[in-house]
Amino acid sequence: MIKNRIALLAASVVLLFFYVYCDSYVALFSIVLVCALCSVSFVQCVMVSRNVTAALSKTHSHANTSKRIVEFCVTIENTFVLPVGKLIVKLGFSDPCDTGELRVSVCSALAAHDKRRLYVPLETPYAACIRGRILKVKVCDSFGLLAIPIRASREFVELLITPSSKPQELNANAASHIIPDSDIFSDTVKGDDRSQVFELRDYREGDDLRNVHWPLSTKRDMLIVKEFSCPIEENIRVLIETSIYEDVSVEEKKKLSDNLLAVFVQLALRLIEQNKPFNVSLFSNTADKNIEIKIQKTEDISLLMKMVLSNPLPKGNGLTYHSYKSVYHSDAAVYYIYDSSHMNDDFHPDSSMMCIDVKDNSIGGDSN
Repeated sequence: MIKNRIALLAASVVLLFFYVYCDSYVALFSIVLVCALCSVSFVQCVMVSRNVTAALSKTHSHANTSKRIVEFCVTIENTFVLPVGKLIVKLGFSDPCDTGELRVSVCSALAAHDKRRLYVPLETPYAACIRGRILKVKVCDSFGLLAIPIRASREFVELLITPSSKPQELNANAASHIIPDSDIFSDTVKGDDRSQVFELRDYREGDDLRNVHWPLSTKRDMLIVKEFSCPIEENIRVLIETSIYEDVSVEEKKKLSDNLLAVFVQLALRLIEQNKPFNVSLFSNTADKNIEIKIQKTEDISLLMKMVLSNPLPKGNGLTYHSYKSVYHSDAAVYYIYDSSHMNDDFHPDSSMMCIDVKDNSIGGDSN
């Protein structure tokens, strides 16, 4: 656009020179024609700019990093009868774990009553919560001389990039330590655990004959049915150690978060498959203590990942672990996910926990 303006200015100076010194009517006609074209371009820009919109959206609710490439979508639309010579949209993408902002520009022409989608690919090797927004939108005339800014929504659009499923696979040893059924039963709520009888009652039409207590029914000469008990869920807790002992590069921080969350997702999905809700504890910089998140369904996993990836990693040595130990003294089962390469050599987690070191995916401790 700057080159076009310089060329127009140079041509105008040459034409004016010929008109003044050579008294050329051709030069005068050319000057009038150039002014007319500039006026038409200006009017076109003003009229079209009131009927052009631009919006940013994400192509998925979340994406897997195994694809390495994710996309944002810019939707541009012209509802006017005149075309748009060029529409320039400047975008900004940021990661809460990174201080910088990636700026990208996309441009396209629009015909009358035209609507288009422009896709912006981004490379994401690790799990992240990418925030994108529109920084500026400009409408340009057909000659590339004028540009008028237009209003557009600058709200952030977030895309959750889930961890890769390949780097950290929870091995068979970890699977064998998934918490067994509880041996404690409720004394107020009925259930379907056939190993424990809640109460005995008279038979009612529709009852399963497999639930009949035959010895007692024979003795009383009437059908007696067993109601079974409901096991009380054991207190399962997962600690995610997101603290780092020393300063590392932004890439190392992203890699650490990716590895921790990859193992956590594997473990969480297995617990949910077994209908075992659990609590997650992780250290928060703002609260200066552990925060608790209840995980009951797969949607809760995405919320927790977004929370981890939207905040900088706390600096310290085993902050999640020490905060947990200062408050809790007895939990039925505790999984501790950490990376020993980001810990002080003097740090040694409790052997009573089921410790998962993402550095080498080793399993230690005893959950029973």
